[in-house]
Amino acid sequence: MISLLLAAATMAGTATDAVDPRVAAKASVLRDATQSEQARADAAGEIANFGAAAKPALPDLVKALDGEQPEPVRRNAAEALGRLAFATPDVIAGLCRALSDPSSVVREKAALAAGRLGAPAVPALVQVLQTQQGDARGAAAHALAEIGADARPGTDALVEAARDSNVETRAQSVAALGLVAAASPAVVKALGAALQDRDTGVRRNALLSIGALGAPARETLPAVVSALKDEEPATRKAAAMALGSFGSASAPAVPALVEALKDENEYTLEQVVHALGAIGKPARPAAAPLKALLKHEEDEIREAAEEALSHIEG
Repeated sequence: MISLLLAAATMAGTATDAVDPRVAAKASVLRDATQSEQARADAAGEIANFGAAAKPALPDLVKALDGEQPEPVRRNAAEALGRLAFATPDVIAGLCRALSDPSSVVREKAALAAGRLGAPAVPALVQVLQTQQGDARGAAAHALAEIGADARPGTDALVEAARDSNVETRAQSVAALGLVAAASPAVVKALGAALQDRDTGVRRNALLSIGALGAPARETLPAVVSALKDEEPATRKAAAMALGSFGSASAPAVPALVEALKDENEYTLEQVVHALGAIGKPARPAAAPLKALLKHEEDEIREAAEEALSHIEG
C-alpha cells in the first residue's frame, strides 16, 4: 500500500507536496489501463469524496470522459465532476463533449454534472445546443434545465430547439423552458405549439412548463383544456395542474374540468379537484360533483375535495 501511495504521488503538472496522497493513489488507479474497469470506475467515483483536495485530479477525471475509456469509467468520472463542481474551462469543455457520448447513461450523468456547474457552463451548453446534432442537443437542454434561472441567456436557443426534428431534444428543451425562461410571448408560443406535438412526452413536458409559468401562460388555455382528454393519464394530470396554475383565469375551463371529474385515474382526478379549488368561486358549477367526492374511497381525493369546496363556497 505504501509503495502504491508513493508511486501515485506524482500527478501530471502538480507538485507532489500539493497533492493529498490518497487522491494521488485514486488518480493513479484511474489512469492505469491495466486495472480492471470496476477498479478504475470505483477510483473515479471515490476521488469526489475528497472535495477541494481532489482538485489536482481534475485532469484525470476529464481524461476519463474520453470515448475510448470504458463506459463505467466515463459514467463515474462525469458523476464525480458534478459532485466536485469545479467550473473550470477544462471541466466544462470535457462535460460538454460527454454530452455526445454514445451511452445514454453517460450523457445523463454529464448533463447533471454540467448543471451543477451553474452559470459558468451556460455559454458552452448553449453552443452545444446550437451547433451539435442528435442526442447532444437534448442533453445540453437537460443541463440548462438543471441550472435553472441562471441559464436564462439560453432561452432563445431553447425556443429554437423546441422545434427540433429530434424528439428527445424537443422534449428536453420544452421541459427546460419552464425552469429557465420567463413567460415571454416567444416562450409561451413555443410551449403552445409543443402541445400539438405528436409525441406524448413532449406534450406532457409542455404542460408541466406551462404550469410552472402559471397565469402569464394562460393564452394556451384552449389547448390545455383539450389535453384533459389525452389518452395518457400523466398528460391529463399535467393538463389539470396547468389549469390550476392559472387560478381564476381558468374559469372558462370549468365545464371541461367538471367532465374530467369522471376520470378513472385517481392521480389525474386529484389534480382536477385541485384545479377547481384554485379557480375558486367561478367554479361553483362543480360544487355538487365535488361534494359527491367527499365519499370517495381514497383519502387524498376526499381531502382535496373538501379543500376545493372551501375555496369555492367559502
